Amino acid sequence: EVDYSAIILGLPGTEELLLSPNDLLYPDIAHERFNQAPLYFQQDYPNTMYGRKLLRRAGCGITSFAMLASYMMDDELTPPEMCDLYGRYSSPNGTDGALFNVEPANMGFYLIEKTYDNRLAKAALEEGHLVISVQHPGYWTTDGHYIVCERMNENGQIQVRDSNIYNF
Repeated sequence: EVDYSAIILGLPGTEELLLSPNDLLYPDIAHERFNQAPLYFQQDYPNTMYGRKLLRRAGCGITSFAMLASYMMDDELTPPEMCDLYGRYSSPNGTDGALFNVEPANMGFYLIEKTYDNRLAKAALEEGHLVISVQHPGYWTTDGHYIVCERMNENGQIQVRDSNIYNF
């Protein structure tokens, strides 16, 4: 905690302030509010529509995008807000991957690279980047599933933000 009363805010010999303590504070900059990606669950929004589907059933992609955008924009962008803005990316199979190619640049941040190479994704995590991963049908999903890979520890374990509470 900082004691701003020790800082001279006015002209010597006057009581008039040139600056208020709030004028000295840094503006909110990226990753100060969210020093890690927020975790949103699809099931927290049971009646929200994503395109023609319910978010709770087919919204892992847009919910992952909400986590990514909130972190990158340093602003709370909830899954329902993102559904309203980007519902056109809802396809019969879930979220169209074009969402992650096109919309980040429109929001002021950028996709660095799209890859199918695990080594490049691992390198990106090691450099401190978030990675959006599309999981193929298997243990966690029967159709496919988007997750946010946030960071990797020294043992190579990856911290994941999974929007499906049942996978948590």
